[in-house]
Amino acid sequence: MENFKDFLRESLNFVSADWLEFCVAAVVMVLVVFAALALAYIFRLVFAGLARRFLENKNPQLSSIIKKFRLVEKLSGFLPAVMILAMMPLAFQSGEKGAEIAAKLCLIWIIAMGASFANALLSAANEIFARKKTRGGGNYVKGFVQVLQVVVVFIAAIIMAGILLGRSPLGLLTGLGASAAILMLVFKDTILGFVAGIQLSANDMLKVGDWITMKKCGADGVVQEVNLNAVKVLNFDNTTITIPPYALVTDAFQNWRTMATSGGRRIMRSILIDQQSVKFCELKDIESLAENPHTRAFFAAMKSRQNIPATNLGLFRAYALFAIESFPKANLGFTYMVRELEPTSAGLPVQFYFFANTVEWVAYENIQADFMDAAIAAAPLFGLRIFQIESDNI
Repeated sequence: MENFKDFLRESLNFVSADWLEFCVAAVVMVLVVFAALALAYIFRLVFAGLARRFLENKNPQLSSIIKKFRLVEKLSGFLPAVMILAMMPLAFQSGEKGAEIAAKLCLIWIIAMGASFANALLSAANEIFARKKTRGGGNYVKGFVQVLQVVVVFIAAIIMAGILLGRSPLGLLTGLGASAAILMLVFKDTILGFVAGIQLSANDMLKVGDWITMKKCGADGVVQEVNLNAVKVLNFDNTTITIPPYALVTDAFQNWRTMATSGGRRIMRSILIDQQSVKFCELKDIESLAENPHTRAFFAAMKSRQNIPATNLGLFRAYALFAIESFPKANLGFTYMVRELEPTSAGLPVQFYFFANTVEWVAYENIQADFMDAAIAAAPLFGLRIFQIESDNI
């Protein structure tokens, strides 16, 4: 190596004596860097190829996760810095200023790549648990992974700052501890938003595109953006409302995502029956209903039943249930029923509970209106009066 340096000194004879040794060291250092990068690239190419082939044969799922988060590439990112440190004596003599600077840069490189690899490894672990969740398991680690990733980055930043400043990382942490109260006061909303973001993400409570309702904040629309300090919601009246992330954690809000993905939207509407119109059925009433074209199919189906309701309200409830089962736009894969609620001074509520076969808003409203129109029109056929306050009595 000394022969090579002598050759460089002869070649750089045009440089002044004060800068000659520095230039020689700089040229050697550049060559060392190129050599280290080349060796690291070759090693990564060979090692990554062998590892990828081995894992694709043994465990394709694990191989796809490693490839997705570039674990082999990030792991091999240590190699150039390690090789430069190992070959540095070729360029600098012990105690030289350039050697100290180069060593610090290499250490910072190693720490940065270590933090990057640790975060990628944590993300890969989270991906494995997430895939288990889709097979019926539970993703218990997502929130912890995000916290650990922040801790890794924070520790790496403290260590790198300590190396650059030539101070102990513990001393820097002590100095930060003294100003922690001020930092927490200044960045209170950011810290709360960060913690809330972890909770929202870990529990899968909210994501962009969800329809949410939060009456306290006046939100009823689609989530447009989720960031550290705000969740932006585009309301259905085309206004935008901004909600702090921590408000979504501390207060209750309604997320309609499961409804949107279920394939059915609930219809739960009632009509009020005048209780004085409820009576036992007579034969002539049943015969007239059996001959009515609107109720003929219902009574044809009723012939196979053993217990026919004795009252006109019971018949109406059975008819409404038959209408739900015959309704082409009802999703019978969900719970459906016709039930009586507790009587009120305004009458006896009869509730229709079923799900439409669409979640699209306009179509859902049309389905609901069509069914209620038919139910209101059918009630008088059974001798039932629907209660409402007459305008003449107001």
